[in-house]
Amino acid sequence: MQLKYSQSFSNFLKTNNLSVGIFLVIILIILETFAQTFLQKSTDNLIFMLPGTLCYGASAILYGFLLKTGMPLAIANSVWQAAVIIAVTIISIFYFKEKITKLQIVGILFIMVGSTILA
Repeated sequence: MQLKYSQSFSNFLKTNNLSVGIFLVIILIILETFAQTFLQKSTDNLIFMLPGTLCYGASAILYGFLLKTGMPLAIANSVWQAAVIIAVTIISIFYFKEKITKLQIVGILFIMVGSTILA
């Protein structure tokens, strides 16, 4: 019975690849952003280490599912990482009150352009 379920899930991933792929990329972005935020918070309180690590573990599993959808590795990875960089930068500015330099802003713009070209 378990084999049948996993085969149908794999077929679902392959059949609905674009919509499932986009959904999984969005979830990956959210999970990794939370992971990095929790790990940053764990420098003050180690209780945040566990949820950060769990978010990273869930990201790894979902990334495997994302690759099963047939989405090209270069596109999946570049969009995912670029969005995480932007999200973490925004959180670091507004939540952690970190300063960002003009050179870092230019770097983020390059990342956005590069991801757009790849996608």
